[in-house]
Amino acid sequence: AVRRQQDKATRDEAKQYARAIRSLRVDRKLTQSDIPGVTERQLRRIEQGKSHPRGATLRKLAAAHNLSLDEYMRELAKRSKGRGRK
Repeated sequence: AVRRQQDKATRDEAKQYARAIRSLRVDRKLTQSDIPGVTERQLRRIEQGKSHPRGATLRKLAAAHNLSLDEYMRELAKRSKGRGRK
């Protein structure tokens, strides 16, 4: 039972993070094809919470948003907690 609870919490957190990535992209009026070096399929899987972005992918996402990696990660953290969306 504890293991199931932990797994659910991990899945819920991944979904919040995925929603934050999508929300920031949409707010910046970027399409999935506007991210150089990341395929639409790859980004779709990330935004659905089916795949976790690695460091190189996060750097590409940050660059496409004209943000440093630190700024991008801070914005995702705010949004994943529900505080960053306008």
